[in-house]
Amino acid sequence: MKTKADYWLSEDGLIKLTAWSRDGLTIDQIAHNAGLASSTLRLYKDKYPAISEALARGKEVSDIIVENALYKRAIGYEYEEVITEADSTGKKHKRIYSKHVSPDVKAITFWLSNRIPDRWRDRHEANISAKVEQCNPFEGLTTDELREIVKE
Repeated sequence: MKTKADYWLSEDGLIKLTAWSRDGLTIDQIAHNAGLASSTLRLYKDKYPAISEALARGKEVSDIIVENALYKRAIGYEYEEVITEADSTGKKHKRIYSKHVSPDVKAITFWLSNRIPDRWRDRHEANISAKVEQCNPFEGLTTDELREIVKE
């Protein structure tokens, strides 16, 4: 008799798990989609390396896709846009337009502050050490002098 784990260990099951992970779903959301309790999916993940690898592979793929998109946005890029237009006779023609997306300052800042934090982070850690000596402004005063100060 096949168990739920058997299905999720099959090629189809592993592909679904990878795809859901790639789409950015959390473990709880993936468990819901799979018809499993979150605790069960976590158990499967710990018990079956194939399931753990499928979830990790999906996450890695989506991280790479987003990283590549961020990089493209940071440096700017060219793309072609195809538009179908009708002429005066109604005949349709495809036109290809070259488009340019300028580098995005926010993407550049994010990329640099995370890739080269020691040079680009806004907040820098400072290692400051100093010897602080306690200072008592009343030290060396007589009792009478102290009484005069309190009266003032």
